[in-house]
Amino acid sequence: MELENLKKMLKVKRVLSAVPLEESQKVVKNKRKKNMFNSKIREKFVKDWGEELAKKIEEAANCHRNGVNDQNIGEPFQWALLICIGYECLAKKKYREAHRIPDINWRKLKKWIRDNAELESYKGDLDWFSFIRGKYNYYVLKSKKVVKNN
Repeated sequence: MELENLKKMLKVKRVLSAVPLEESQKVVKNKRKKNMFNSKIREKFVKDWGEELAKKIEEAANCHRNGVNDQNIGEPFQWALLICIGYECLAKKKYREAHRIPDINWRKLKKWIRDNAELESYKGDLDWFSFIRGKYNYYVLKSKKVVKNN
């Protein structure tokens, strides 16, 4: 009986892996491009921080796609912010430089994200390891007691 179940599982895995990764990424990219510019949060971000920084954040987040954190992307710009928070692309100068993100005042941006990005309403995948470590607590829990995590 267990052998039959194992064979079924392997068969399903073969079917799922039959779609080349490049093809599945194209579908995700096209879906993302369609939705990215309809984001009110992104529009607000661009108004306050500029288009260049918004694009750099999106590019940095895309560098960290791994098939786990990007299977069910909710609101795309919120996802990009969450990924960049989790991987510290914005918080650490060496990572900003690696992603060619212009020099920013991280404290001000961090506060802006907390006050304006509505991350507590995000529904979708994110960097689960960062979630478990509490990296998002500052942005989601509005209590003043949660102070330092980055």
